[in-house]
Amino acid sequence: MLVHIQMPGAHYVAPPHRWFREYRRRIKTDARPLVILQPMGPIMFVYDVSDTEPEEGAPPLPSQVLNPFEIRHGQIRGELRRTIENAKRDGVLVTDRESGSLSAGSIECAQPLPTLSRPSIVNRTTCSRCNSL
Repeated sequence: MLVHIQMPGAHYVAPPHRWFREYRRRIKTDARPLVILQPMGPIMFVYDVSDTEPEEGAPPLPSQVLNPFEIRHGQIRGELRRTIENAKRDGVLVTDRESGSLSAGSIECAQPLPTLSRPSIVNRTTCSRCNSL
C-alpha cells in the first residue's frame, strides 16, 4: 500500500542491490526512491522497474517481474466469466481498467445501497389489574 500511495501503477519494486544482483539493472539517474517499511528495521528505499535500465548484456526480465499477477499454474476456465456474470446479476458493476500491476483489483460502490425499512417492534407489557404499561 505504501508503494501504491507514492507511485500509483508501480509495476514491480526492489532495492538497488537486488536490481543489480538478480536482474543486472541499474537505477536511472533521475529515479525517485519509494520508501517502504523494512522487515526487522525502520525503512527501505525501493525502485520500480520503470526506474531501472539494463546493464549491457543483461538477461530479459522474468515474467514474474513483467506480469506479477499472471496465472502461472492451474486453470481458471469459466470461473472469472461466471463470477462477473453473477456480480452483474447482483447489481455489481464490473469494469476493466489499467491500474498497474500492484493493483489486483478494486471494489467501489456503484450506487447507494437501498435502505431497508424495518417495522418497529414494540414490546408492551401491561398490568393485568389496571391495564397500564
